[in-house]
Amino acid sequence: MSDNTNIIIRPADPEDIGQIYSIELECNQSPWTYAGLAAELANPNSMFLTMEQPQNGKIIGFACIASILEEIQINNIAIHPDYQGRGLGPMLINHALAKAAAEGASHAYLEVRESNIPAIKAYEKCGFTSYGVRKRYYRDGENAVLMSATLFTPRI
Repeated sequence: MSDNTNIIIRPADPEDIGQIYSIELECNQSPWTYAGLAAELANPNSMFLTMEQPQNGKIIGFACIASILEEIQINNIAIHPDYQGRGLGPMLINHALAKAAAEGASHAYLEVRESNIPAIKAYEKCGFTSYGVRKRYYRDGENAVLMSATLFTPRI
């Protein structure tokens, strides 16, 4: 694990979509389109976060979360392959969960490819548990593991 103290997590801006799309293409078997990412950024019910190296402005990860009343759905999250295995995924997930809880969310949900063991382990580190399988969920026929977490608003 390397030093993650020089990483910032901030809301995505429209000018970030190019870097986000590049990460999306490298990380996901069924990548979202550029237009789909831009539309999600413009969606008022979405929390779209980037993980950035402030010294050079390079985006190294992102998370796209939909808010529906007291629930959130993690729709997309990716860490650039050059930065995976450093604990950045759980850092980004925990940041998003804390922000959602502070805004009143009490539950989080997601689907993840059943073959994506590193992602499943990262979600488990962040308090998610599996509650089912959605058969043939992905275009290529792979199953999705359904996961959920209960969020707690930090006490001050």
